[in-house]
Amino acid sequence: MKKVRKCLDTSWDFRKANTKNLSHCFHSYPAMMIPQVAYRLIEKHINSNSKVNGYHVLDPFCGSGTVLVES
Repeated sequence: MKKVRKCLDTSWDFRKANTKNLSHCFHSYPAMMIPQVAYRLIEKHINSNSKVNGYHVLDPFCGSGTVLVES
């Protein structure tokens, strides 16, 4: 059990975060992505590719538009 606790990364815990930002307020959607997750993933990608100028984000399924709004 100690090994499991050691592997847990609490920085991805969004239970207390406001997950109804911007696009999540317009309509209900059964599989909404938490805006903080989309933002964090985009931010990590940009930071790991900091030598590239101009970024494009492709979200082929789009859903409720969370990735679009967060990018």
